[in-house]
Amino acid sequence: MSLGPARFGVRNPVPVNLLMAAFLIAGVVAGLSLRREFFPEQDSDAAALLMPYPGATPEEVEESLAIKIENALIDLDEVDELTASLSEGGGAMTISFREGIDNDKALDEVNRVVDALEDLPDEAEEITTQLIEPRLPVILVAVYGDLDELSLKQAARNVRDELLTLPDMGEILIDGVRQYELTVDVRQEALLQQGISLPAVADAVRAWMNEVPGGTVKGT
Repeated sequence: MSLGPARFGVRNPVPVNLLMAAFLIAGVVAGLSLRREFFPEQDSDAAALLMPYPGATPEEVEESLAIKIENALIDLDEVDELTASLSEGGGAMTISFREGIDNDKALDEVNRVVDALEDLPDEAEEITTQLIEPRLPVILVAVYGDLDELSLKQAARNVRDELLTLPDMGEILIDGVRQYELTVDVRQEALLQQGISLPAVADAVRAWMNEVPGGTVKGT
């Protein structure tokens, strides 16, 4: 006749107590050695690829850059998914890596494949990639009020500048605001008459907006 766990424990208290003590000791050791973090460390599992193409339409960016890069990267074993976002003058691509791989090596492989592409347009600028580092917000500060967008944007920047004066302050990111933009409307008839292309106009605007060091002014 087989003995049940309860009957075995009653008839053999010494081995049962030793087994219970072993479980308790193992639990205490595991609890003391358990890694504890307020915000757990997260490894990046994706990379961002930027495709600047000044003066190009979203369609031109797609045909000349995005499709060629997607076709070159989609067959990599490290790549799980590609997501592209295109706009006037360039685009961006999010590269999701498969689980369990070395992200730094995966990024090196992506760079190797992109650098090997030879049929990209000469007008396109250098393609850059970087790992997307996950960020967990600690404190969210909302700035709101019955004001115009420009005033709210300036108020948010003032709050950021004040917070940066605090000791041991980390990184502060402003989100939910639109960046300043300069819109240039051109007349197609004038471009045709002068023999000027739209990319040439974009290059002229970009050159005009470049920041040039002004040197040092000394008074006597």
